Amino acid sequence: MCLFYRASPPCEVMEKHLRVLAAAHLETKFMMIEAEKAPFLAERLKIWMLPTLAIVKNEKTTDYIVGLDDMGGVEDFDTGMLESRLIDAGVLFDQGKRGGGAGAGAGAGRGNIRKGGVDGRRQLQLGDSDEDSDF
Repeated sequence: MCLFYRASPPCEVMEKHLRVLAAAHLETKFMMIEAEKAPFLAERLKIWMLPTLAIVKNEKTTDYIVGLDDMGGVEDFDTGMLESRLIDAGVLFDQGKRGGGAGAGAGAGRGNIRKGGVDGRRQLQLGDSDEDSDF
């Protein structure tokens, strides 16, 4: 999932909920891109409103959550509502509320959200090798 955002109250609300979900759902990669710093990507994905959450599966964008309309159009929506929407989209696994579900990670720092990079791969440093052999 990739959140396209800018510094604004609705984007901060979505970020807060996604941080809680990121801490609870380690099976999914979360990232954030400041839309104004990535105009090519935002235009290519047809991002027209912020915040927009792009849902990507198998290298294809399969769904979008545009603005807060899917969450009732209010800023004080429940994290469980967003979690249910993302489970329906197929990017989160239903944890059956074992161990607290999404609320378990509240206030747990960054979770697994990345800012910036287009993909989550580690960049090789000079002298690093991605091979397993010693040759």
